[in-house]
Amino acid sequence: MNLKRTASLLLACAALSAAPASYSLSAQPDSARQDTCVNCHEVFAETPIGSMVEPFKRGVHAKAGLSCAACHGGDPSARDKEVSMSPERGYKGVPARAAVPDLCGSCHSSAEYMRRFDPSLRIDQVAEYRTSVHGQLLAEGDANVATCVNCHGVHGILSASNPLAPVHPLKLADTCAGCHSDAQKMAAYEIPIDQMDLYKQSVHGMALYDRQDLGAATCNDCHGNHGATPPGVQSVANVCGNCHGVQRDLFSESSHQSIFEMFEFSACVTCHDNHLVKAPGEFLLAGEDSACLQCHEEGDAGMQTAHSMADDISSLAAQVEEARALLVRAEQAGMEVSAALFDLRSANEKVILARNLVHSLVPARVEETVNEGVGIAESAKEAGEEAFEELRYRRTGLFVALVIIGLVIIALWLWIRQVDAALEGQRPAA
Repeated sequence: MNLKRTASLLLACAALSAAPASYSLSAQPDSARQDTCVNCHEVFAETPIGSMVEPFKRGVHAKAGLSCAACHGGDPSARDKEVSMSPERGYKGVPARAAVPDLCGSCHSSAEYMRRFDPSLRIDQVAEYRTSVHGQLLAEGDANVATCVNCHGVHGILSASNPLAPVHPLKLADTCAGCHSDAQKMAAYEIPIDQMDLYKQSVHGMALYDRQDLGAATCNDCHGNHGATPPGVQSVANVCGNCHGVQRDLFSESSHQSIFEMFEFSACVTCHDNHLVKAPGEFLLAGEDSACLQCHEEGDAGMQTAHSMADDISSLAAQVEEARALLVRAEQAGMEVSAALFDLRSANEKVILARNLVHSLVPARVEETVNEGVGIAESAKEAGEEAFEELRYRRTGLFVALVIIGLVIIALWLWIRQVDAALEGQRPAA
């Protein structure tokens, strides 16, 4: 706390202590007297002891009708601060960090209490928290680990669906990074601090931040939220499989499954990384960045399989792109090719399916799907070529028509001139 903030706090405390017991309340309307905590603290809104009032008013707790006393105890109806903040009236003051989960859980773990506000809310947050790395360290006496307030805020707690909430999907990673990217805070735990930088470069991070895709995976989707725990080697596939179920099932049926278990390789992460998950592509199979090269060598059976699958999929992807470009040009030229463009989407789906089938490590399955996609792409390309053939026919016909019309106009002009000359010859001389 800097000197200015400290001085401000001391002055505010002195002013609050010096305030008469019935400070200004006699001037307040009856409705405002219902919460004397707010009425008194908001007088010092520019100081630390009053700055929490406005955020609290905007938070979910105030909107639900709860008062400061719900967490701090005391009697918000008493006009005398010595009474309202007395232990006899249940005043507890600022809770210790270690006591925060139990304090929040005193309401949020009670189904009977929470159903008064929203029966759909979960009530196992504190139970999950105790299983998390944060909760376990807190139980061991580490008061520096995250508790409820580090993620949700203190007084201005907002609904998780509120875009301004620190746990909203668009803000959650930044909230986690507030601690996990802090070298000083993380030094004692000997864990990396580059997760956020890597995540922003990943296919998940780019989907979330660049496309505002709220369905993109963020920290809690893989680590859990209240029960935040790093996925273990044996459970990574299940974590990824929550969203990528097809790939998980194909991998579990493949020859890699038993080999990875034998050498305790982490499924998914070994090839795709964890925080820096790249968009899938054939580069993961063949080329200098091939993930297969971590275990295989160029020329061995494994790499031959990888190259075979990569070549098939790359060929299909190229044919799909060639057909799409042709159809787009035809469409821009005014030709009707919407049906072919629609059908071509199926070929692109075959590309995606073939990339998924790579996890089976069965080239024949990849080849079969690729061949289906090639057939669709070739049909689309033929439709594009026919569209251009028709366009050339129309242009030729238009040219011929224009020539004929021009010749007719010239013939008419010559005929009119002959008629005018004949009429001129028949006129008597003046």
